[in-house]
Amino acid sequence: MIRMTQNGITFRYRVAGVALHEGRVLLQESPDDFVWALPGGHAEAGENATATLVREMQEELGASVQVNRLLWVVENLFSHEGIRQHELGLYFLMDLGAAVERLYPGPVIADEDGVPMRVAWHPLSTLETLELYPVFLRRGLQALPENIIHIVT
Repeated sequence: MIRMTQNGITFRYRVAGVALHEGRVLLQESPDDFVWALPGGHAEAGENATATLVREMQEELGASVQVNRLLWVVENLFSHEGIRQHELGLYFLMDLGAAVERLYPGPVIADEDGVPMRVAWHPLSTLETLELYPVFLRRGLQALPENIIHIVT
């Protein structure tokens, strides 16, 4: 996993996927703090972003995905449990293929390094009421960009 701490700030490189089905988006709930995020994970050194997303979806969801296109490049600056974080995230539109049948309508319990994680489909129309991070996703997922957008939060 690409992660390092310098001057009291932890840097992470994360890749996540947007899966849409019948007006809903697939989200994962963090087992630590019960907030929602797009499914994904941290890249390994020497691994390109699409390979990371394919690997993470296979490991966590047992899904063979098709990575379609990059939507957002996000520099997410935040604090978590008192530790300052700088996360560089690449967010791709993806197709879950046949795995949609197994995951929909959910929720299902997935595995993240031996820790159970809840995965569920959420209506795009109710994202504003959800504890979803990064926050820009609450609106961004309702109208996906035509071109890649760089966001700093």
